[in-house]
Amino acid sequence: MGTREIILCVVLGLAVVGTIVWLAVTGRSKKFKARDIAMIGILTAMSVVLARLLGINSPIIKLSFDFIPIVFAALYFGPAYSFLVSALADFVGAILFPSGAFNPIFTIIAGLIGLCYGLWLYRGSPLNKGLRSFFGGLFKNSAKKEMLVSGGCALVAAVFDIAVFTLIVTPVILHWYYGLAYAALYSTRIVKAVILIPLETIVVTVLDLQVIPRLKKSLGRSKKRTA
Repeated sequence: MGTREIILCVVLGLAVVGTIVWLAVTGRSKKFKARDIAMIGILTAMSVVLARLLGINSPIIKLSFDFIPIVFAALYFGPAYSFLVSALADFVGAILFPSGAFNPIFTIIAGLIGLCYGLWLYRGSPLNKGLRSFFGGLFKNSAKKEMLVSGGCALVAAVFDIAVFTLIVTPVILHWYYGLAYAALYSTRIVKAVILIPLETIVVTVLDLQVIPRLKKSLGRSKKRTA
């Protein structure tokens, strides 16, 4: 492991420790129950299986449904926990199912993807409140306002994820580290973007409107949902 990789491992460790400290300082960790910890473990395992065993995984492109457990964590728990699920899933997957030398920068990127999902989608997040206010005003006269508002938030999250991480950050890192040609990288990633943006939008909307509310109700964690 070279100097850059060591530095990145340190950064990754600090990011995880910082997240845990933040949870402790804000008091959110005290609200955790054993079933919540178990759920995070299950979501992490699901993400690993979907990404490493049931997805297309190559140095050039990764295409899978591993975003579903991460989005679930974002909607149910919030950005800090979706960061942990996404980063841990990438780390565990890289250790158990290696496709090359472990590079911690991709684990950091995975964590940031989870964090962004949480910031855009979690109903307690200021970003999500702003989006819901915007789309709520845009569709205030629609009979399907709630669906359109949730769909709009999901679309913004999906476009941001694909534009920033799939089309910009990851190709730059792959080119920088491994010398892969941009033409080869973008020829597959543009196709991936066309597939994933509508797919993620639909899945996130269904999770937000159907799955998460029912789960919270069944677990006794129903809250007043922000309009």
